[in-house]
Amino acid sequence: MDAIKLDHYGHYLGPKDKNSLRLGFQNVNGFPATNYSEKNQATYDFLQTNEFDVFGAAKLNCHWKNMPQDHRLPIRTYKWFSAAHTSTTYNHTETPASNWQIGGVRIWSIDQMVHRISGQGSDQAGLSRWTWVRYRGKNQTAIRFVSGYRASKSSKGVTTAYAQQRSTLLTRNDSRCPRKAFLEDLYNEISKWQQEGDSLIIALDANEYMVQSPVSKTFEKCQLKEAIIKKYQGNTPATHNKGSKTIDYLEQLEIEAGGYLEGIPSDHQAVWVDIAYSSVLGHPLPPIMHPKARRLQCNDLRTTKALIDKWETFCKEHRLLEKAIMLENQATFPLNWEMQNTYKKLDKLRLDRIRAVEKLSKTKNGEHSLVSPITDNF
Repeated sequence: MDAIKLDHYGHYLGPKDKNSLRLGFQNVNGFPATNYSEKNQATYDFLQTNEFDVFGAAKLNCHWKNMPQDHRLPIRTYKWFSAAHTSTTYNHTETPASNWQIGGVRIWSIDQMVHRISGQGSDQAGLSRWTWVRYRGKNQTAIRFVSGYRASKSSKGVTTAYAQQRSTLLTRNDSRCPRKAFLEDLYNEISKWQQEGDSLIIALDANEYMVQSPVSKTFEKCQLKEAIIKKYQGNTPATHNKGSKTIDYLEQLEIEAGGYLEGIPSDHQAVWVDIAYSSVLGHPLPPIMHPKARRLQCNDLRTTKALIDKWETFCKEHRLLEKAIMLENQATFPLNWEMQNTYKKLDKLRLDRIRAVEKLSKTKNGEHSLVSPITDNF
């Protein structure tokens, strides 16, 4: 029986348990080519709101080397999370005329997971079929998250991912079908990783149903089972809006919860799972603590006025403004040693007085504190 199309399947994706690791994957059907696309914000909102620790994305359709510097991934996303790491790959065997190139995969590691990374890599053939990140686990073990895209066989021209891979394989005297080559090459990689003792989490758009198919048989040889099918023992939904079967998967360990849902704007659904930290990583890392800066308390006019009055009186007594203007008028480039020394003395005088004013303006009970109470801890 064909899978049933649903907007939501499996568990409801609610707040994440603090002792769980949340993983996700989606064929995003193209990542924006510019900073200005609304899909950038939609991507951030989906990842942040749903508290993903690791998220894989397939079919980015970007040749990042041709992308203008100010539109590349680091520039777009550097403010998204407290800490983040991306492992991205695209087809390096061809150089298109534009920044458009079908295929490509990525993994986001977010916040705490960044500090567990011990390695990363991608498809050694340079065909952007998969990328991986390795995380330190418990008892000197490791988990390896793999994000992959197995191209569908298409007759839509020479720019499809299938055509790109076919062309490159033929130039290397490799006559295999790219879909068959994907499974054989990934199987060899999985075997190597398992020999190294890694626990594996394979997330991919296989462009094929998981039951009694070449892709399912390949993973069975590796003793990997699809997480959602195994969890719910029933018909999983179509994960492409024009399809009737599940073609996007997460192969991994036992899960606590998971399902499919509408994710980043795309023609594919997103798949997600929660697994216990203790099952793969030992224990959750403590939350990242960011020190709070010293801040002027501007909500009390009495204290701000007191600070300004004391500062203005000090500047007049020591003629700081006049001395600064005189130094500016006499300045040459580069500054000679005497002028550098004069500037350093003025700056030290200014900083010393600011600290003194802050100290004098604070009271024990904090009612008239000019700076935030957090400064007492420094």
